[in-house]
Amino acid sequence: MIDAMPRGSAREKTKASQRDSGGMSLATLGWYLFCFMMPLGNTTLSVLVFGVALGIGLKEPENRRALARILRGNRVAQAMTLFVCILFVSAAFSSHKTLALAGAFGYSLVILLPLLAGLLWNIPTADWILSRGLVCLGLGGLISASVALYRAYVLHVWRPGGAFISTNGFASVIMLTLLISWWGMTVPDVRQSIWLRLCRLGNWLIMLWSFIMAQGRGAWVGFAVGFVLYNLRSLRGVVAVVATSAFCLLGIRGNPRLVQRFLSILAPSAYTVRIWIWQGSLAMWRDHPLLGIGPGTFMHEFETYRPIEAIEGGFTYPVSFAHNLFLGLLTEVGVLGTAAFLIILAAVAHSVWRWMQTVQTGSVSRMLVWALSCTLFALIVREMVDNTIFGLEVGGAFWALLTWLAVLTRTGESEAEGT
Repeated sequence: MIDAMPRGSAREKTKASQRDSGGMSLATLGWYLFCFMMPLGNTTLSVLVFGVALGIGLKEPENRRALARILRGNRVAQAMTLFVCILFVSAAFSSHKTLALAGAFGYSLVILLPLLAGLLWNIPTADWILSRGLVCLGLGGLISASVALYRAYVLHVWRPGGAFISTNGFASVIMLTLLISWWGMTVPDVRQSIWLRLCRLGNWLIMLWSFIMAQGRGAWVGFAVGFVLYNLRSLRGVVAVVATSAFCLLGIRGNPRLVQRFLSILAPSAYTVRIWIWQGSLAMWRDHPLLGIGPGTFMHEFETYRPIEAIEGGFTYPVSFAHNLFLGLLTEVGVLGTAAFLIILAAVAHSVWRWMQTVQTGSVSRMLVWALSCTLFALIVREMVDNTIFGLEVGGAFWALLTWLAVLTRTGESEAEGT
């Protein structure tokens, strides 16, 4: 059974239902679409639905007042709003102003629309995610994994991608899907038939094998970190880690190319191109330390900063981003934007920590929050050799899952709404 809602949540849900006017129903549809489309690699449709839901909902004066109270009282929302403001300030001072303003506008939609819709109507809940969200997530994951495996074994594509996403992005979204789905399979006291459990486990293993075949080394490391963190809380979890590790190692053992790819994780020579990109990114940041070059303008500026040894080494193709989360932030939005991003992470961590003090150990919602925390940490680890959290592929998932944490750990606002 789902654990009882925290104090105040029932009243918040009642108030949210009273403020519906069609907006709440659309926002819920947005989360259905997100769960299904995220493993497929594109969350554009869900973001658009959140925008329409807010447009309808904010016609009501009560919703506008509620949203104003949320922005005054929710630290995560305040931190994200600050970050968006810095995006536009950075864009205003960029040498590619039009492109940077377009980038700031696009980023702001991906960041704020799920958050505002989630907090305004207090969705999704742990109950909804467990009973409905995971079904959509599993179905989308199965389709995406099947497409990747078809490309690998029928079309003989080396490092296949998903249905609507490139290889590295596919590895990232399947990593997220695997970690969240694992929570759904290990939730205690939930009645499921043995056949349903076996089907869900089979689906998870299919996704896991497609994840291995994508050969995203950063995603492999991120998944390992997140999976171990989540499961080390119990002996059963440790057994699951050992069994999953054995499955993965036995799977790649018979494929020399997979073995070579796995061993290259620790080979410095495998990161030569990224080192060149990082060198150029550092030079770019030194010339624009405070506000960076402007969001979404990395590709245009990098040509000026491409290292000579990279050109001599034949590395001349366009580069879209810095291939490191924090270098990407420093180059595009400078020290101010990077500090604002860290404030977001700190606000979310504080919200999670404070909420954990009030929730019973072993409850479903507590396990979900811990699973989401491990999942997002795994993605940040993966982003140390990439930085794709501002696109609609991986980025849409990152900011939406932050919204899940913000909604699930929301406290102290029910009293304010009653005033």
